[in-house]
Amino acid sequence: MLLGTRKDISIIDLSDTELQVAADLRRMRRERGRDRIPALGRGESAVIAVAEARGWAAGLDETLARRVISRRSPRIRLRAIRDALRWAVANRLIESSEAQRLNSEMRAKGYKGPAFFWSDE
Repeated sequence: MLLGTRKDISIIDLSDTELQVAADLRRMRRERGRDRIPALGRGESAVIAVAEARGWAAGLDETLARRVISRRSPRIRLRAIRDALRWAVANRLIESSEAQRLNSEMRAKGYKGPAFFWSDE
């Protein structure tokens, strides 16, 4: 199902200000070997820009992105994929076994979250 046809997901456009903040965040660099690469991806930069501008919670898993927004905007609540799965189980949208299956599937595709999402390790 296409995201644009779902009733439970809102697709937003970034404002001009949010686009500028996201672009500024993309200019941050970090060292990787001999190279200087973008510190944040387009997605993380956009999430930070929107969360700051609109006061929304930020759904971020990458440690560096979480550190950046915590320093820039300590009032913004942070959420991780694990939080979303836990919320879905608590609200009976999915069963615990389904949440664990989704978590395992994401890890198989490169997500670096915890193997067991019920633990805080």
